Amino acid sequence: MSRADEFLRIYNELAKNFEGQLNATYRMGFSKMVHILAKRNSIIRTYQNDLRDYSDLRNAIVHHRTYPDVIIAEPTPQVLQKFRRIHREILKPRLVYPTFKRDVTDFDINTGLLTVIQYMKKNDYSQIIIRDSKDQMNLLTSEAVTRWLAIEAQAGTAVSVSNYKVGDALVYIDEGNMIVMPRDETVSKARDAFDNSAQPVMPQLCAIVITHSGRLHEKPLGIITPWDLLDEKNL
Repeated sequence: MSRADEFLRIYNELAKNFEGQLNATYRMGFSKMVHILAKRNSIIRTYQNDLRDYSDLRNAIVHHRTYPDVIIAEPTPQVLQKFRRIHREILKPRLVYPTFKRDVTDFDINTGLLTVIQYMKKNDYSQIIIRDSKDQMNLLTSEAVTRWLAIEAQAGTAVSVSNYKVGDALVYIDEGNMIVMPRDETVSKARDAFDNSAQPVMPQLCAIVITHSGRLHEKPLGIITPWDLLDEKNL
């Protein structure tokens, strides 16, 4: 199969998929479908400019003035390679697990605060998971620790971190700074969650914790930060 033939096969499969997503009862232009679907599908939204370019390229590849259509151009290997990746992302989206699988250490609220701070510094972490008295996960950030220190210092007493438990700082976490997703959720949904949290009326989401079925008491199987998704776009 030539590069042009493969490009057209991918293009036609995506067009059919888009028509299915839209329940289209009439023939709709590829670029128009991309424009509509980009509003509700973060994968298509991420690649919408590329997809529009590929629509133009498709028209350049195929000469419509003859019957049957004649291929008059061929995409470069680099273009075809990227189109394959976009095709795979849309038709078979990656899941948060194992894409973001990693070992995650969580701490009990009775752990010494100094121990936790030293762990964060050693591993260059800005946030860690703390189990509360109900064995549910909470996200303690370096900002929350700083806020706790500032408030304690304002009380006019000397602060000795070694005298405190991590639970003392946990009361200063921001509500909504963490959510939990099941292992079979898509990377696209994770990206949507961060995008939505960037809105002025939404709390700032700092991390998504992955568990087997998306429950706070389960063992974490991985964690996603906004920076992870920025890196993931370049894969």
